[in-house]
Formats: sequence, C-alpha cells, structure tokens
Amino acid sequence: MLTLFVDKKAKTPLYMQIYDQIRQMIGDGTLGVGNKLPSKRHLAQHLKISVFTIENAYQQLQVEGYVRSVEKKGIYVEEIGKIKGIMTKDKSLQGDHRIKAKPQPFGLYTHVVDTSLFPTKTWARLSREVLRDHADDLLNVTDPQGLYELRQAIASHVFEYRGIHAMPEQVVLGAGSEALITLIVRMLGRDQRYALEDPGYQKTRDRYLACGARILDVDVDDQGLMTSQLDMTNADVVHLTPSHQFPTGVIMPVQRRSEVLDWAQKKDHRFIIEDDYDTEFRFQGRPIPALMSLDGHGKVIYMNTFTKSLAPSFRISYLVLPKTLLERYQKHAPINNCGVANVEQHILARFMSEGVFERHINRMRSVYKAKAKAVYDALEPLAKEQLITRFGIENGLHLVVGLSPRIKEEDVIGNALEQGLVVMGIGAFTSKEKPMTRQALVIGYSGLSMDEIAQAMAILTKAIRMSA
Repeated sequence: MLTLFVDKKAKTPLYMQIYDQIRQMIGDGTLGVGNKLPSKRHLAQHLKISVFTIENAYQQLQVEGYVRSVEKKGIYVEEIGKIKGIMTKDKSLQGDHRIKAKPQPFGLYTHVVDTSLFPTKTWARLSREVLRDHADDLLNVTDPQGLYELRQAIASHVFEYRGIHAMPEQVVLGAGSEALITLIVRMLGRDQRYALEDPGYQKTRDRYLACGARILDVDVDDQGLMTSQLDMTNADVVHLTPSHQFPTGVIMPVQRRSEVLDWAQKKDHRFIIEDDYDTEFRFQGRPIPALMSLDGHGKVIYMNTFTKSLAPSFRISYLVLPKTLLERYQKHAPINNCGVANVEQHILARFMSEGVFERHINRMRSVYKAKAKAVYDALEPLAKEQLITRFGIENGLHLVVGLSPRIKEEDVIGNALEQGLVVMGIGAFTSKEKPMTRQALVIGYSGLSMDEIAQAMAILTKAIRMSA
C-alpha cells in the first residue's frame, strides 16, 4: 500500500496530486520497474477518496507510459529510462552520512562519569518488571509534570539528603537541565533579567541566550557569587550553584546564602534558581543543606539532574518549585511536555523507592573519593614546591588546581596537550577578559580509571614544571 498525501482544499485536483506523487516515486526509483501498484479500490479506501479519482490518476500515468495494465492481474511500473524533469536519487549521497560522535582524546573532563559503576543487571531486572507490570501505562501520555510515583520518590530523596520539605506536586520532571531552563524562562518571563555566575557553566549561559533571556554576569569570589555586586545590578532572577560552585568548587557559607535570600525577598518578582548539580558526592563532613531548605518565603527554585548520579545519557532532570509558583506553572502546564520516556520514569521510580539508588550513590561516592585522593596525592610534590594549590577535594567530581603567579594557564594547557592530555583552564568558563578568579586548572577525574589518573597526573606534573 502507498501512503500518499492529498489536500482536499488545494487548487490542484486530487487525481493530479496522486498522479504527481506516483510519477515522482517512479522517477526516483522508490517504485522500481515491475512493481505492482495497489488496486484502485484498496488505494481509494486507504486514502478515503473515491475510486474514480484513483482511476483518473492511473489512467493519466498509463497514457504517459509510466505504467501498464495487465488484464486480470493489475497495473505495473514500466521502464522509463532517464527522463528530464523527474527527480532521481542523488548518487553522491549514497553511503553512510550519519553524524558520528568523535572519540574524545585523553583528558581531564568534567562532563563524564565512570560508566563501569552503573548497576546494569539491576536496571535490566527493573526494566523487565516495568514492562510486565505497566504495559498499558507505558503507551499512554503521562502527566506533563512527570510520573507521580517518580515525583514522590524525588520528594523523599530531596528531604532526606537536602533537607527540602516538598510535596510531589511541587516536582516537575524534564529531559535535561536545558529543557528545565526553557520552562523556567517561559514561566518567569523572557523580559526578566537573569544573573549568572562568572565564571560559570557555559551550557547554562547558552540555554538562557537560546531562550532570548537577558543575561547579567556577576563575579564569584572565595565565598561564591558576590551579593554586593548582585545588589548593584538590576537583575530579577539569579541562577547559582551554592553547594559546589562550578567551576571554582567554592561552597557558599551560610552568611552569603542569607544575603542572597535577603536580596530575593526585597521584591516580589525576584527568584533564585539553585542548581544542585553534583551534591550527592560529598566526601568529607556533613552534607551541606540546600539553599531551598533555608528559604521561608518561597523564593528558591531547586534544580537537579541524574546526569552525574546515573550517566550523562540519562536525560532526566527535575525542578522543585516553591508553592508560590505552582499556580503560575499550572498556566504553562498545558503546553509543557515532560519529554522523558514513560518506561525510564517507571524504572527510575522503582530504582529509587526500592533503595537501589541510595546504595548506588554510596558505592559511587566511595570510588570517586578514592579517585579524588589519588589526584590530590599525585600533585603533592608540586604543592610542596609552591607551584600549585589544591582545592575542592571534599565534594563534587572535579578539583581545582590554582597556579603560582609565575605560571600561565595557557602555557600549562599547551604543554599538556603536546604530551597528549586535554586539560581545561578556569579561563574557559568566564566571559570576561580579566576574571576575578586567579589562574587555575579544572581537573575532572570521574571518567578515568586509577591507572589513567596516574598517567594523567604524570603528564600534568611535567606540563606545570615546564611552564614554571
């Protein structure tokens, strides 16, 4: 059966629309010589039009020699040769033209995780159970906020680990942080002015720009985003990473957090977006309470993702909205789409509610703590020589290596690259020519094995000494 597209409102007669499409298929080889066309009756039923219309189209094709009619058998495509004016397949496009991801060179990346830690067998078991128990649900449209059971599990998780009191009704799921930022801008308004940390995560900046939002840069010091500078801007919303600033690794102290909350409370339309991207991985001391847990006025929108705790390919992120914004969100809910496959939502809900997620995080935390210590210890000789300082071992999945004033960031990066190692400087994450932060390197280690860490640190040590 051929699926042809007919427009009953078009000026072109229906039989000519069908004739043109079949003629095109014959010309480009989609219908080859000897192929049988559907019967007039069956095609008419399929397209919900009259048999007479199909008969006129077939008759025109036959008159022009594109098809021939064989009595009591049907209508078949003829050999037409190469005729000008008929589109044919472009031979130059034959072959595999898919865009393929290039393998990353050896490097200290912050956006990868140790995929060997993923509990594949458990996930497969839960997948089978979900397919068995929820076959009908998986095929239906879910709530635009996401599966209720998963939102329930997330609400329990943020209460236990981040001190946030929230109902499942406050949780909104999305396919990655980019989708959630789009939702936030749609909800709060593109006309608002959004303050971002500088240095900060480039993809966050890119997403706000893609949404048409107006951006203001606010510097980061050794206590996080500078509220004194924020006060001098005309920002309406601020997006920050208070529990582990990216990329500096700074933890915002409670006094600075109080200042940010005070800033938001001064005007009704002001809000804070708390990006809590990797705070499951705290290796020393007690967990740091989320900024939202300190908010008594409904000013903080909490945002997190499963990218670090599961894997980057899991495009599952979530917001916890303050109750003050629930009514505003509901106005946009009809045009909002969760974007996360039902099957993944059901599996993750079980993964969390059965306690597997907690055990998985504990295992990852133990492995990453050992990796962070390996990096820290390997750089000890450079620290003793006062060529570097090390910062950020207590939490998160990257360390910051501050460089001696006599060492230039770009020299170390260039020397390391010549020896086959990619490393990022903190300057890559700022929009300013002269950022507040001193020159430093951002060391991602989570995707490397212990042997690879040893190899990378040997190259980095050599590159820093060469640059001194």
